[in-house]
Amino acid sequence: MKLLKYLKTLITLIFILLLFAIFSILSWHGQEQKLSIHNKGWELNFENTQSKAIKEDEDDPLYNGEKIVVSAIHTLKRVKKAKRVNSKGQTVNSTWLHFEETPIVRKMDEIFDLDGKKTRKAESLIGKKVFTTVWKPETYSAIEWWRNIYEAPAQHPTPQ
Repeated sequence: MKLLKYLKTLITLIFILLLFAIFSILSWHGQEQKLSIHNKGWELNFENTQSKAIKEDEDDPLYNGEKIVVSAIHTLKRVKKAKRVNSKGQTVNSTWLHFEETPIVRKMDEIFDLDGKKTRKAESLIGKKVFTTVWKPETYSAIEWWRNIYEAPAQHPTPQ
């Protein structure tokens, strides 16, 4: 008799645990779907922002139909004006971008920013998530060079 009562209690507990597990899985799956929809929305927003950035670069008077590439998103830590020696052995003024996530510095020579507008824009974006563009990526790697800088769209908090 006691064994039968014990088995009933055990079966009831197992049933409750199974219901809890099923509910948890369904709830987690719902959160996963919300997160997926959220991420897709952010990705579409970022693609739209990238398209606008490329269009803005194409409207630049110095643009001559070169391929434009967008960099990865990083947090801008510092903007520094520096000198460097170019491939012709000339010393040129440059603007260097430093990021939180990588030690690699991106450079842009002053010849591409004669009025300083791009440098001032970069300075206004310190501490923010940004991406940069580069023209002629076969010559100028998007990891080491930049031609323009843009604020990345904010990622909204994960849905609850």
